Amino acid sequence: MGADDICLSCPHLDAGICARSGEEINAADRRVMGWLGLEEGDRLEWRSLLKKTTAVQPEDLSHLCGECRWRELNYCSEGLAALKED
Repeated sequence: MGADDICLSCPHLDAGICARSGEEINAADRRVMGWLGLEEGDRLEWRSLLKKTTAVQPEDLSHLCGECRWRELNYCSEGLAALKED
């Protein structure tokens, strides 16, 4: 199984394969899904998912994303700010 649409730009993806362990991926997915009020098997249109992410604040990223190298570069904080402007 390859990367889903959300994972395609992840810095942990290498040639379509995630460099993180399955448990790391599952734990991260559970954290984010819980934060967004989603359950396994939920299906959303892309626009609906983007709308849900506007509830995430930059200070939430340390809990949600841990030591992800994108967080250090502020990509996600900037992306969240841009979503809120739309």
